[in-house]
Amino acid sequence: MNRQDFIRLIEEQGSDPKNWPAGLRKQIDLLLAKDPQAAGALAEYQELNSLLLNIPAPDFSQLTSQIANQELPEQDVSALDALMNWLFPAAGPGLVWRPALLACLPLVFGVVMSNYFTFGVGTDQLQQNWIDELAMLSLSDYSENLIEL
Repeated sequence: MNRQDFIRLIEEQGSDPKNWPAGLRKQIDLLLAKDPQAAGALAEYQELNSLLLNIPAPDFSQLTSQIANQELPEQDVSALDALMNWLFPAAGPGLVWRPALLACLPLVFGVVMSNYFTFGVGTDQLQQNWIDELAMLSLSDYSENLIEL
């Protein structure tokens, strides 16, 4: 074993001889006995490990409350999500009327479309149909027997 392999072993396994592979311990002992620079590198890594172990841990007692109380950044909401949030709010005054408005939209669309297009019916016939419909909707009795002049 040479010095570079030993330093790489220390960097990978640590400076504690208990962490080193058992098969390499005899080679490491021979290297440390004949190479003072390898022994110096081991001493430096052991000192570094002891210094790192003696560093006090920072106090994070207020970190949880700081994270919980911080304001979140504004999120981009897609147009579909904004429409769904407007139509079906989680709470507030629009909770009832917005879904009712949504339910009435097909009815309004049907009325507008039926008044806009004639669907092959002439205007004279259309006017007569409207008069007939209004007469039936008026809930009045228009039978010939009850009409008095």
